[in-house]
Amino acid sequence: MDRIYLLIDGIPDGPYSEDEVLRAVGLGLISDDLLAWHRRLADWIPVGRLIGLLLALQSAPPEKIDIALKSEATANPQIDDLQAKVLKLSLACPYDQSNPRTCPLHEVRKISWKEKCRWIDELSETSLRDLLIFHQKCLAKKMKTLEKVICGPLRARESQKG
Repeated sequence: MDRIYLLIDGIPDGPYSEDEVLRAVGLGLISDDLLAWHRRLADWIPVGRLIGLLLALQSAPPEKIDIALKSEATANPQIDDLQAKVLKLSLACPYDQSNPRTCPLHEVRKISWKEKCRWIDELSETSLRDLLIFHQKCLAKKMKTLEKVICGPLRARESQKG
């Protein structure tokens, strides 16, 4: 498995496995915009974009991965960052790794990585932003519900003790 290095306070740190970095991003321990480097990259890029690319390209032939990662350094960072985030969301729900029917990406999650990349390339910047906003709101709602389920009974017990 390839290793990833993170640029923390200007100092390269690592190596980390793809799974370790994905888990850290998913838990919010590191932000999507922290710079990361992978041996197939020409330069450091945001970790969210790198993970989106690596996940999307997992089943791709090695030469396709190299082409995608090498072209990454010369791409439009703002649009590509949005595309990478949507690509990452198109793999599974970030909350529970399922594929909820109510999600606007439900059907997209069923298609091949090539079709996903093509579909995402065709989206406007506004559509990409709308998908991200939808998922941010959905995740916030689910986290609030989870907090009530987990923390509600604990708070009730603490208030009864006090």
